[in-house]
Amino acid sequence: MKKLLFIISILIFIKVSSQTGSYTSREIDSLVISEGGSQSLMSIKSEQRQKEWQKINRNYFSREIAKYKLFRTDLIVEELDGKKNFIFTHTHCWKRPLGCSYITSSNKFIVHEW
Repeated sequence: MKKLLFIISILIFIKVSSQTGSYTSREIDSLVISEGGSQSLMSIKSEQRQKEWQKINRNYFSREIAKYKLFRTDLIVEELDGKKNFIFTHTHCWKRPLGCSYITSSNKFIVHEW
């Protein structure tokens, strides 16, 4: 019986998450890389999609994390040994009376060029 309830809860979770079209932050950045484009365009696309994702999923974040809103996304592209390294850095701001408190997260991808 417990296994059946567990399987049903997983199926419900998958159905709900597929309806919202939610991805993780890392998946969003991976999709942006696969679409290609200039470095500045990729960081803009990532930032827009990250903000949209954050709005959709705000209710699923803990209280402490939900306070922060995406402030800026930077992208660094390096080429080492025939491999491109894409590093997305997302800076989040929690507006407080005396300024912002910041947290950052990074997603790094290594792409082999053939």
